[in-house]
Amino acid sequence: MSIALKLLSPSQAAAELGVGRTKLLQLVRDGRIAVKMLDGRIRIPVEALQEFRDALPAYEKGQPVVKSTKMVSVLAKSLARAHTYRNNDANV
Repeated sequence: MSIALKLLSPSQAAAELGVGRTKLLQLVRDGRIAVKMLDGRIRIPVEALQEFRDALPAYEKGQPVVKSTKMVSVLAKSLARAHTYRNNDANV
């Protein structure tokens, strides 16, 4: 009898996906990646990573590449502050 199920640690799975360990654990908490527990430790089946990858939407040319609306909001506020500082410096 052979065991074909390969289990990865969160760090190994994160490296396979090209994301950080924190992001991987967030995906697990959100239920987007299935996990197994082994003696109280999280293990991710390779098949679960493949299913997650297969479910990701394909990028279509012309779509904006934005990480999140929160990031856009932070960037917009930062640019607004920089613009205000530049205008104030010009008036001095």
